[in-house]
Amino acid sequence: MEDKEKLILGLAIVVLIIAVAISLPGASNKQNNTATVNPIEVEGKKIIYDTIRFGYDVDNYTYRFSENVNGYEQQFLLIKNGDDYYVKIDDQIGLKEIYFIGNQTFLCVDYAGRKECSETTNINDSRLAKYYTYLKSRFFNKQMIEKESAMFDNLFTKKYVVIKNVSDSTIDGVKCRLVEYAMDYNNMSVSEAASYGISLDMPKHFDWEICQTPKLPIYKSFVYTYKGVEYKYTLKAKELSEAREIAKPENLSEGAYSLLIDEMQAQGSLSNCFSMNTTEKEKCISKTAFEYAMPKLCKLAGNQSDACIVRLVPFVKDEGLCAEVKSADLKDDCYIEMAGATKNSSYCEKVMAEAKVEQCLEAAKIKNETTETTTGINNSSANTTNTTNETAATNETGITNESNTSGNASGSESNKTGEIAEKILEQLEKEENTS
Repeated sequence: MEDKEKLILGLAIVVLIIAVAISLPGASNKQNNTATVNPIEVEGKKIIYDTIRFGYDVDNYTYRFSENVNGYEQQFLLIKNGDDYYVKIDDQIGLKEIYFIGNQTFLCVDYAGRKECSETTNINDSRLAKYYTYLKSRFFNKQMIEKESAMFDNLFTKKYVVIKNVSDSTIDGVKCRLVEYAMDYNNMSVSEAASYGISLDMPKHFDWEICQTPKLPIYKSFVYTYKGVEYKYTLKAKELSEAREIAKPENLSEGAYSLLIDEMQAQGSLSNCFSMNTTEKEKCISKTAFEYAMPKLCKLAGNQSDACIVRLVPFVKDEGLCAEVKSADLKDDCYIEMAGATKNSSYCEKVMAEAKVEQCLEAAKIKNETTETTTGINNSSANTTNTTNETAATNETGITNESNTSGNASGSESNKTGEIAEKILEQLEKEENTS
């Protein structure tokens, strides 16, 4: 996603907060007695305002929700207990925990097989400061709620918000009352748009849905189109309960911030994929799975999922991945790749197509060829398990790759190895150019 597209999405999410965020005292909810009363509009407006009011009177709490943009999902857990705050984010790449305790801040990152927790109070970095400011903005804020709810009331009065329908619905098995409405700024003057923070190149039409239970709004969603691509943002509230205790993390180290940078780089690569059309998105996710050696991302690659696993399995050497391949033909290829990568012919017993068994047995043979290592010593191409030498691995389904096992043949999702990633990405680019 280009920088401008990121900005557009960010502005759209600001609109989300403006329209349905969290609270409102003082927003007008009175009906004009001289005008014709439209019952759908009356109920729809009440649902919207009740949703805006959500969280206003809550001081200490635990709030759990998910956000999804075009299929890319993140899980959030927010805890406010007195003057202390805690944020937990699971973004499909890694897990991040941030603690604001008194005048101290702590960061924990679990990514690529590593977990680091550090105190970040004295880290003077504008990027980290902005990130922390963003995280704190996700908590309920009375002043911001009042400002935003007044703005929404003004938009409604000027007919920039139009309620289309109200009906019963069910979201994830929970019954709720659904309001559908549109926010349209096409008739707004340039000066008025500027007063709302709406730029000329920002999308001007958003279709909204809110579904509310008596306890909380469990679903908020808006859709808009930008440069021919449709974007859909969805928030699902899972829990609003009493505040949990917030305790400082233990076993502190110095590596959490650098690990955060690595994790967010990978997160950015993955999230960018979800702004593409379906075919390009699946290719992008598959490429990202290779680049960061993360087989779990293959599950998000749609029609590319099976091929993604087969290409990656020789490097992570996790036979359990082959069981996840749905195509019988590609499942056989997966076991052939395992046999070739580990030089273990027992995987050939799982190959169902007789025509491929011989191919598998041939792949599993230990060849008596020697290769020149970076140390200048000639070694036989033996079983790659628990060796730190670079070995050339021939992909028996037609892809030749090179891997550095670095003593790790367990199949865990580890940090990308630059040389491996380059080879994989080169192969992917060749395949994309010929497809």
